[in-house]
Amino acid sequence: MAKQHKAQEDWQAVIEVAEQGIRINRRLPQWYLLLAESYLALSQPGQAQHFVEQGRRYCRVDSSVCTQLVQLSKTLHISR
Repeated sequence: MAKQHKAQEDWQAVIEVAEQGIRINRRLPQWYLLLAESYLALSQPGQAQHFVEQGRRYCRVDSSVCTQLVQLSKTLHISR
């Protein structure tokens, strides 16, 4: 469901789905990635950085989600 909303750039809907996902299992970094991407798309880089940091706590070093969170973090630091 989140992918469909993301494809349609319905960022509020993505946020709602990701927040529900976190309530079910807060240790999945992909929820935080979705939240960070959504808040960045909504021009809220502070919120995006917050979720990047939270998501990285639950990452395995070799995961693609972790790589995406690191890249997003670099993008956020460049834009500041």
